Amino acid sequence: MTNREAFICRAWEEIRALRGHTRLMVLLPSIVRGEVALMDDCPMQYMSGQLCNFEDDQGDCTCDICSGTIACDALWLPVGCVDTSRRLLRKVVLRLSESFEPDLYSIGDIARLVVARHAEALKTRARKRSIARAAVRAARAHWHQVASGKRTMRIEALRARMGDVAFSQMVQQQLDQRRCKGLSGHSDMQWAQTERWWHSSEGRQYRTGPPCPHAGLVADVLTPERSARCCRPRFPKAAMGDLSDSLMGSTGPSAGAVVVAVPPRSVARFAAAAIDWNLPRRSFGHRCKCSATITVQFDARAGERVPRVHIAAGSESPLALLDAASLENLHSQDIITSARSLVSVNGRVVAITGREMVGLALPRPHDQFDSILRGPNPPTSKLPVGWDITDIAVTAQLHVCWPAAPFSKLKLVIVAQEDAANISDDDVMARLQEALLTCFLTSERRYDTLRNIFLWPARASCQILDLLQQITSRCMREAGEFSQLA
Repeated sequence: MTNREAFICRAWEEIRALRGHTRLMVLLPSIVRGEVALMDDCPMQYMSGQLCNFEDDQGDCTCDICSGTIACDALWLPVGCVDTSRRLLRKVVLRLSESFEPDLYSIGDIARLVVARHAEALKTRARKRSIARAAVRAARAHWHQVASGKRTMRIEALRARMGDVAFSQMVQQQLDQRRCKGLSGHSDMQWAQTERWWHSSEGRQYRTGPPCPHAGLVADVLTPERSARCCRPRFPKAAMGDLSDSLMGSTGPSAGAVVVAVPPRSVARFAAAAIDWNLPRRSFGHRCKCSATITVQFDARAGERVPRVHIAAGSESPLALLDAASLENLHSQDIITSARSLVSVNGRVVAITGREMVGLALPRPHDQFDSILRGPNPPTSKLPVGWDITDIAVTAQLHVCWPAAPFSKLKLVIVAQEDAANISDDDVMARLQEALLTCFLTSERRYDTLRNIFLWPARASCQILDLLQQITSRCMREAGEFSQLA
């Protein structure tokens, strides 16, 4: 008996022992699989024929996914992959039959090996497909970014020609026209589709304003330096290195500022971390006053922009971002001076500049019936609004002052520099915490001293009252004893 015949006999024994509930059933043709319980002898001819069929179809798949040659700009997954789960199982069984050793066999080994190797083959296939999907997603994201950049350039060119006021009026007018488009006329099929959507679970979410976030997560912890949302710098536009040099000066930081260099696109993240460091150290009567001015820099000619976003409560996370419909934007080298807080939302850092009433816009094509469904004034909620400065902040100046030591005000400057790309996050946070801790400890020691000074009269009064109470009680006790003797 050859090794293949021994493999078929052992596999048949395991099929009978497991009553057909095994992946080894692939060795039997589909026409006889239902008769396993009625068959006593090993169907050697059928199972040998199946192995021969497996040999005819054992070639590797040559598609771009399995070969790993998918193009970097592919927008769709390539079709034609023949490595199905059943084909992989057949290849596993065939290779096991070729390397089968009857002397090393134990009962149940074939089924266990087939299950394990088939699972490994499926994992390998899933890994290759995940790499292909990631490449497709990256290509789509790139082209979406390119299209968004071109759209931003068209919008900014139109804004420059019309002016900010006229452009904002035009945007609001177009939004109102879109909401009332269904009043002028519509087809019955479109209205029926919108009506079904409006009564669905998705449509019910638009009957109220966006959910407000928890007040503690978006509280105002910064003092705006100016009432305006931003200001234009008076110096000419400079590169990132020139900007950091102008802040640090030729001989060092000006006005005793502590300058911390961070990798590019990390200024906003470290600025938010520095502000959050002070929050748990506040106490009643000892709260720090902190303000922030943030300089943004981006390539407007390439279509980059600063997104204007609203912060709402999320369904899967505490906070979620909503795009603003106003199409507002900043200019490169603008300085945000009205930040009230820096909040991290799903990996993005938002500089909150205020709060405004916000309503949810209906998705297309249902937005043309908005005025019919929700009336002239859709439901709104008061949400925080700000700028997404995650990747475009190049400088953040933090002014930290504790009330007990107003003369030890800390000016912390966080600057993005290309030569700081190799600095680890732990080293940056250590420098930030060192500066913040020095400022805090100076104020805390002075605060404890002042508190003891102001609390001394109250403590002395309590001690005098205790002494008078002891004298009074003693006098009353002695008076009682004298009356008893008399």
